[in-house]
Amino acid sequence: ALYRIENLPGRGQVKQCRCTFYQHADIGGVIPTSLVNRILPEALGVVQQAIDEFRQDDKIDEVDRAELATFMREKHEDQEYSEEELAILERGAGFFKDVKENPNLSHLQS
Repeated sequence: ALYRIENLPGRGQVKQCRCTFYQHADIGGVIPTSLVNRILPEALGVVQQAIDEFRQDDKIDEVDRAELATFMREKHEDQEYSEEELAILERGAGFFKDVKENPNLSHLQS
């Protein structure tokens, strides 16, 4: 088995890499499918363990959300809206205000 590990550009403070797993087997004959189906998941189990150990999806998603929020804040002032878009934004803001001020609704912890 051979592992190839490459550094990738980081996302904010989150470091990333790509790991490629190469495996070659030459057993010189016909292999029963049932044997391959039993042995292969065991051989690839180490790959899944590495994925689980180094998974950083939540951190990367957090960086992406922060970048998007910053972009939206910075570009908001330059944005030009049509009359229809302004009406939709107005309705959305009114709906949010109504929900927030509704005494019959309570905040749910998730």
